[in-house]
Amino acid sequence: MDGSITSFSSFDSKKQYNTIERAYVHVKVNRARWVPVPDGQSASQLVTGSYSELNNSLDLWTCPRGKHDEGAPRAVCTVQVSGDVTELKFVDPQTFLASTGKGDLLLFKVKEEQLEEIQKWDTTQMLCDADSFTGFDVADGVVALATTDGQIVCFPYADSSNAPSNMIKPGKDGVKAVSFIRHHEIALGNLRGQISIWDLRENIFAPAITFPYNADSAIGVTRLSPFPLQKHILVASGCDGTIATWDLRNVTNSQTIYAAHS
Repeated sequence: MDGSITSFSSFDSKKQYNTIERAYVHVKVNRARWVPVPDGQSASQLVTGSYSELNNSLDLWTCPRGKHDEGAPRAVCTVQVSGDVTELKFVDPQTFLASTGKGDLLLFKVKEEQLEEIQKWDTTQMLCDADSFTGFDVADGVVALATTDGQIVCFPYADSSNAPSNMIKPGKDGVKAVSFIRHHEIALGNLRGQISIWDLRENIFAPAITFPYNADSAIGVTRLSPFPLQKHILVASGCDGTIATWDLRNVTNSQTIYAAHS
């Protein structure tokens, strides 16, 4: 990101208008996530994570959303972390997981205008021979870590023993993206351009489905995410700047490809 936080608001009265508020920050921001709110409400807080700074941090911001609450986004809490913030994911409306480039996995709770650290995992005990992990996802209380040596380690984050519940070894192909499709299904994307779907209820030594991101060339997969209400639709992004959608009921061809660079 360009070192700024931007929020948007729209209101319906006799005529509709939009307001854009921007706050320039002094750090590079790698991840930004709105704090979830009930349906029908507008989010007013967001969490950001910095990278490539001497002192990296997680920051909680408040963003005016009402018609009479104008003003730029404002940082209300800062927590220093060790290493670049590589990912942020909320597990419920008040609790989120954050990962760092140093291999830390952190659990935080948002309490009004404060960030409270609840737990910090020493992932070296779970990653076996891996130095760190490249990404993670969480669903139904289970965290899936993609390790630097190509393994996927799943464990329930509420279990104090940190004992892995599943381990997947898809090979040393540089797994970059990991995403739960359902609580028992997980999608992996690697730097060789392969996407694979694994059923955690079955034999985890072989994927249920494997298909290429691009049939014509090996384009590494950087991100994976299913549609919230249509889990059979998978969205993937590639190292070449493209975004593709797949219907997992028929993966012969991608449904749509969007080119970010031309």
